[in-house]
Amino acid sequence: MANVEAGEMPLIKPETVVAVGMVGLLLAAIVAGCSNPPEPPSAPMRAEDRSALYADFSTRSDGDAPERFSSGQQVNIAPKPTGAPRLTLVAGRLAVDPPSSGRDSGVVRSPDLGQPITRIGMEWNYTPGAGDGSGLAILGITNLPLDQPEGAPIPVQFMVGQNSWSLSVSPGAIGGDLRLIPVADGAFSAPLPADGSAQRVEIDLDGPVATVHLPDGTARKVSDPRIAAWAGRVAFFGVYAETGVADSRAGLLRVWADT
Repeated sequence: MANVEAGEMPLIKPETVVAVGMVGLLLAAIVAGCSNPPEPPSAPMRAEDRSALYADFSTRSDGDAPERFSSGQQVNIAPKPTGAPRLTLVAGRLAVDPPSSGRDSGVVRSPDLGQPITRIGMEWNYTPGAGDGSGLAILGITNLPLDQPEGAPIPVQFMVGQNSWSLSVSPGAIGGDLRLIPVADGAFSAPLPADGSAQRVEIDLDGPVATVHLPDGTARKVSDPRIAAWAGRVAFFGVYAETGVADSRAGLLRVWADT
């Protein structure tokens, strides 16, 4: 367990994503009003497209991050400092142009889905960076609106780089300190390629058990009582770069969650 000041980001080495401190950024989201209708997917529907929450960014035109998920719910975007790179849609990916050096990220979240989430997943890809670092793709669940981060537990947060992955839980912010507690991790036998090919992860939740279906085709079952005790109704998804353009760039292609 590690304590991280609110708003700080962890120093994440490319060979591991068993890191702490992501919650400070992931919990900084606000509700933004919008009235545009949902954009229907142009590709054939898949099973997850019928989930309570889904979005297919690969079918969207280049431009700003969408205001609504394909399933109709409002997209809420974590706030960032003025002038910081924004999440944008480019070539069918929701990604952020990182600064030339240093950390950066982008996070979207769902509204309250009304019932605890029992399945959550994403597809993403990597494109090359200037160095050999790896960007991260992130998904997670919380149980309070993210504009009220104090005491908002996280029953599941999954982070994945090209070489490895981690699964964590968190009691949320307590007295301004944000804690992320790793409960499982692993390394891939071969790095996930930074060639634009789609990667996929899905997590099924059944009480205290999370079954993680990993992009290399393997599955990992993790049991922790906090997964059930902190069951949540809000999904979030994001991308992160530790060392700017030196890292490969993770971009979200599709996301989904079910209750």
